[in-house]
Amino acid sequence: MKRSVRPAETILEDLLSRDPQRIWSASCEVIHLGQERTRILPLVPYLTEIGRAAEHTVLGGGLAPNRRFVDMALRTIRFHRDSEDCPCCLYPLPGDDGIFDPQEEMEQGYVRILDRMLDEHHTGDYLVQCTRCGRTFQIIQEWGHFVWWRWTPIS
Repeated sequence: MKRSVRPAETILEDLLSRDPQRIWSASCEVIHLGQERTRILPLVPYLTEIGRAAEHTVLGGGLAPNRRFVDMALRTIRFHRDSEDCPCCLYPLPGDDGIFDPQEEMEQGYVRILDRMLDEHHTGDYLVQCTRCGRTFQIIQEWGHFVWWRWTPIS
């Protein structure tokens, strides 16, 4: 199932809005669109403006600050500005911010699941391969307050 996709102009409006909810939501959208270079490139000229708009906005967050999603969105835009590498390089995230569900990434056509071993507690491992460049990732799926995934490239 393909994710619904908003135009870059609409995402940009939200990123520049100074509204915490809109900024957070649009940042998450940018992160999840990170595998689609053509969707991110229209945001590149506004990188500084996006960073400035969110800089002094209180974004909240319960267990962890929501500002990290803005930081990840800016990282995603910078990656597409500065690199021609396969966007699968964006899967390993700093810290424990494992938001890329391998099942959803497979449904989008970005990866192929080669192996999966999960227990009844929703913890376990995946082995996936990027459908574009062939890079392989070992993914550890953990469960705490929510399910998260740690992606590690192995080839």
